[in-house]
Formats: sequence, C-alpha cells, structure tokens
Amino acid sequence: MDCVCINDLEVFAHHGVLPEEREQGQTFYVDVELRMDLSAPGKSDNLDDAVNYAEVCAYINDEMHAVTFDLIEAVAEHLAAGILERFDKVDSLRLTVKKPRAPIPLPFGCVSVTVERAR
Repeated sequence: MDCVCINDLEVFAHHGVLPEEREQGQTFYVDVELRMDLSAPGKSDNLDDAVNYAEVCAYINDEMHAVTFDLIEAVAEHLAAGILERFDKVDSLRLTVKKPRAPIPLPFGCVSVTVERAR
C-alpha cells in the first residue's frame, strides 16, 4: 500500500492527567502514515486526486486544541477516527502521538502511543 507520511508535526496542547499538564500545556509531536492508492495523483499530478496533507495537518492541530484528553491513547484514537471520517481517500493509517515532556522523574527521549486503523 502506498502512503503519504507526515513526521513530527509539532502541536502545543493541554493533554494529560496532571492538573499542571492541562493548565500549562506542552509540546506534542504527531507522526501519521496515510495509506492509500497513490496511482491516480501520481499520474494526474492533480491535488484533487490526492489527500491534501496540509489539510490533514490543520485537522490534527485544530483537534488537539479543541478537545482535551487525559491520555495520549485517547488523543491518538480520536485523531485516527477523525482522519478516516474526513478524508475518504485514506484506506488506513498508522498514527503516533509523542509526548517528550511526560511527567517521568527519569531521563527518557519521549513516551509515545501508536494506533493503526482501517476502514
């Protein structure tokens, strides 16, 4: 399956279990692989035949600001379902939400959750 990949989309939002996470907010990073047949846009060179990845990025950003969740699992599930609902050319996707400032008192790179969903 072909895919369009968006990597490390940076979104400042207010998700988390702790009150300070919800009040102060923090930076999250989102990766998404949009799986679909890319032969039509590849042949036509026409954006109307493709998924507009700028619109996908705007959707992710808008939703991460509009709705607040305790868990990044819920963020990932919400975003994945919304992308499949709004972008009908996407057959399936793999979406990762990364939380580099998770409240863990030890050195680490980031905490992330990945979901894979299909129609």
